[in-house]
Amino acid sequence: MSKKERPVVVIRLNIGNTWDEALLHGVPRILEEFGGNVIVAELYGSVAGDPIGSARPDFRLPAKTSRELELFISNAHDAGLQINYTANLSCIGDIAGFMERLPSIRRYLVYLESLGVDRITVAHPLLMDAVSNETAMPIEISTICGVETLSEISVYTKSFRVDKICMDIYRNRDVGFLRDSQAVAASASADVELIVNEFCTTFGSPCIYRRGCFDLHAHGGNRDKLAGNYPMGICVASRHEVAHWLRAKFILPEDVAAYHDKTGIRCFKVTGRTHPTSKLLA
Repeated sequence: MSKKERPVVVIRLNIGNTWDEALLHGVPRILEEFGGNVIVAELYGSVAGDPIGSARPDFRLPAKTSRELELFISNAHDAGLQINYTANLSCIGDIAGFMERLPSIRRYLVYLESLGVDRITVAHPLLMDAVSNETAMPIEISTICGVETLSEISVYTKSFRVDKICMDIYRNRDVGFLRDSQAVAASASADVELIVNEFCTTFGSPCIYRRGCFDLHAHGGNRDKLAGNYPMGICVASRHEVAHWLRAKFILPEDVAAYHDKTGIRCFKVTGRTHPTSKLLA
C-alpha cells in the first residue's frame, strides 16, 4: 500500500469533564479545524458527594443533581461523546470501613450504569471487583495504578473487564515499551492510553509526592493548604527552572501522530477536569 493509500488514523482524545453544557457545545466547534482525524471520544470526570470518591477531593468538583447528570449524559451521547466516570481513588481506608461502605458503592455503580455511563476509571482492585460484579461497564485502569510492565497489562485484562489502560506517565518516552504495551493490550481487545499534559515532577525527576498526593485527595484533600499547601505547594515550587519543566513527560500535539506511527497507540488523555471550561477548551 502506498503512502497515499494509507488509511487515515483517527486519534481518540479523552478530555476532562467539567459537567458544563458549554463543554458539549465547544468541543465540536474546535474539532472542525482538524478535518476528522482527531476526535474527542470521551469526557472523563466525577462529581462531588458520590459515595466512592476519586483522585480529586469534593471541594474541587462540581455538585450535580441526579437530573442534571442524566441530562448531561444524554446530551453528551447526542453529541457523539462517551462518558468515562472516574472512581479512581487510590486509598480506600481501613478494610472494615470499606466493607461497611461497599453496599452504597455497589448501588452507586448500578446507578451510574443506569444513567448511561459508558466506562469507569478505577485505581483499586476491590473497586474493580465491584464494577465487574455489579455492572457491565468496561473498566479503564487509572494512571494512578502506575502500570509500567507488560505483565501488569496481562493481569488486569485477564482479571477484570478492562478495555483501556492509562499508563504510568514516566514511561511516556519509552517508545519500544509503549509499542509492546499496545500490542499486549490489543491482544486482549484493549487500548493503551497516554496522558499528554501531566507535569508531575520534582526538580525534573519523577515526583516523589505523586502517590501521596492521590492518597491525600482520596481522604478529602488539603483545602486549608496546611503544611505549606502539601503536596502541591511543594512540588510546583520545585519546578523553578525551565529544564525542570522540559524533563516532565508531556507529549506535544505535533508528536501525537508520530507516537501512533511508532507504537500503534491511538488514545490520548488531556487532563484538566478541575479547571474552568473555558481553560479546558483552550
